[in-house]
Amino acid sequence: MRNKPKQQILKSLNRVGYSLITCFFVSASHADVPNVVTDIAPTHSLVSMIMKSIGEPKLLIKANENPHDYRLRPSKAKALEQANIVFWISSGLTPSLAKTIPNIANSAELVELIKLEGTEILYMRENVAFAEEDHGHSENHDEHDEHENVDPHAWLSINNGMNWLDKIANKLSILDPENQNQYQKNAQLAKLELSQTGEKIEKMLASKNDGNFLVYHDAYQYFEKSFNINATGAVQLGDATDPSPAELIVLQNKVKELKIECVFTNPQIDPRLLGSIFNDLNLEIGTLDPFGIDLDIGSNLYNKLLIKTATNIANCLKK
Repeated sequence: MRNKPKQQILKSLNRVGYSLITCFFVSASHADVPNVVTDIAPTHSLVSMIMKSIGEPKLLIKANENPHDYRLRPSKAKALEQANIVFWISSGLTPSLAKTIPNIANSAELVELIKLEGTEILYMRENVAFAEEDHGHSENHDEHDEHENVDPHAWLSINNGMNWLDKIANKLSILDPENQNQYQKNAQLAKLELSQTGEKIEKMLASKNDGNFLVYHDAYQYFEKSFNINATGAVQLGDATDPSPAELIVLQNKVKELKIECVFTNPQIDPRLLGSIFNDLNLEIGTLDPFGIDLDIGSNLYNKLLIKTATNIANCLKK
């Protein structure tokens, strides 16, 4: 009986020793994981899918912050200083970061996703009422120019998402060869999940191809092209240009002419603004959000963002 406490003590010490050894090896295996920085929540989600069980990327711009006029905070600058690699959409989306990222993250590899081989490119539509020739003006770039009218909302193309998952995995595999197998495995699993998301959305929107709708901000043509739906126009163009009174009249006439069912605002825009523009036209007002403001940051955000976008469009066109 007297030896029993000693045995228990020895067992406890063994457990502690085992835990310490385990912690040491886990820490050692993660010691060389690259410091990864991303710009917006959808980029962060794509990279998180690839880094699952290995590490966690850092996020510069919260989903409720406007990337078009983002100003870097000191705490985020430190993350860039320590970065080994930075994944960001494009200078067109975050013009303030075009010089900031190379200057601060001067020892990091900078990966501008919209310039990667195989990325589908669409150009900004130039009129608030979209002409048929404006829609689908696209290129699949192997060599990219610096066309200033490129629509930067390219993450809303499910094909771009698929392509970027592979490219992100390849970049991280080169930077961190010890975890190459896991990066590649994660990429295959992520692509499978994204493919299933695409199938769900295609079924959800299959009967909505003839529906007409307007958007407040023209940020969704990549999504439209991916799933064969067509917005008729936008109150605000892709470069955030506000409409003139004459352009608003054009949109109002389009609503009447095409019997448009609904118009989508942004989470940051008061729906009453659209109500005042389209007064007495009996439009359903919905909400679309390209960044995932009310979604949890992480690996699940990207798929949830695409599904939520499809769900909101389908619900608004249910009439």
